[in-house]
Amino acid sequence: SQASSPETDKALSAVRMVGAIRGHSAVPELTKQLSDKRANVREQVLKTLMLLEGSEFAVPSLLKELEVSKSVSWSTQIINALASIADPAAAEAFMRVLKNENSAKMTQAAIVGLQKVLWVESVPLIVKQLTHRKSGVRNAAYKALHYITNHRMGRGKAAVRKWSKWLDKYGKEGRIAWVKRGFESRYKIRLAKKPKKAIKQLIKLIYTGGAAALNAMAVIKELTGFSMKRAHFSDRQMYRFYMTWLRDGMPTGNSDGSTIPSG
Repeated sequence: SQASSPETDKALSAVRMVGAIRGHSAVPELTKQLSDKRANVREQVLKTLMLLEGSEFAVPSLLKELEVSKSVSWSTQIINALASIADPAAAEAFMRVLKNENSAKMTQAAIVGLQKVLWVESVPLIVKQLTHRKSGVRNAAYKALHYITNHRMGRGKAAVRKWSKWLDKYGKEGRIAWVKRGFESRYKIRLAKKPKKAIKQLIKLIYTGGAAALNAMAVIKELTGFSMKRAHFSDRQMYRFYMTWLRDGMPTGNSDGSTIPSG
């Protein structure tokens, strides 16, 4: 680890203090420190940015820093930070990581980023990672494909062949169509024939969490026009919000949960 000094300690303290502001007004001051020569100061800046509300305002600066970075370790940390922030503006950077066959750690972080922004164009590139030499990358690819497409076909060469055939057949349909197809094949949810019953089934899936919950909410929005801001709510809280919405007759529009009881 890098040796500390009174000056470095002061810089680290300043970064932490600015982070305590917890708002996008702190971002410009923090991004100035991304070019600091001291690695531990830069690392603290990234950690602080990932905790801030409004961290998406730092994405342009992080992308510029990524372009000029000559260190694999620093580039990997930037990709990790961008994946944590989960802004679609970073999707092309994540895609480049997969195209350029970077380190396993950076590749895994980029896949996580693409999963979080649900980047449809990345699916063929992620499929190729199902045969990566590192299990962490293979598992990240499997999970990302589940989130983005609502389908699971395993890992390894056999899975790549299955995905290739699937993409040839359904690749141009788009994410919502993929998600619907996944619910119909895996859970036997008849979205077209019995939409009201289907919505009840989808709400039950929200309770289970993970990819099923996220994709269920996406389909409900597409079918009814209703959506809820996730904010810091758990899957079970989201389930209760949607159940209340269902009992209220499924009004359209958006909600942040402030008018829906959580009990």
